[in-house]
Amino acid sequence: MPAGCSVKHLLRDFEMQESDLRESLRKLDDAGLAQRIKGTWRAVPLEAADLGSAGDEHLDDGLPAPRG
Repeated sequence: MPAGCSVKHLLRDFEMQESDLRESLRKLDDAGLAQRIKGTWRAVPLEAADLGSAGDEHLDDGLPAPRG
């Protein structure tokens, strides 16, 4: 797993205002897609959900299965 990147490093890679980048990272964190550890941002690996049969309407956590 990569060590992650600081906001300073990300600002060099992307043409964004620092406030916009920080807001985007916070939204990713709230969605469970990014994580900040000791000032370093890392992507959270996505795991394929075991959906069981094709007709199953719910995931293991009890939430409706995504559509589309």
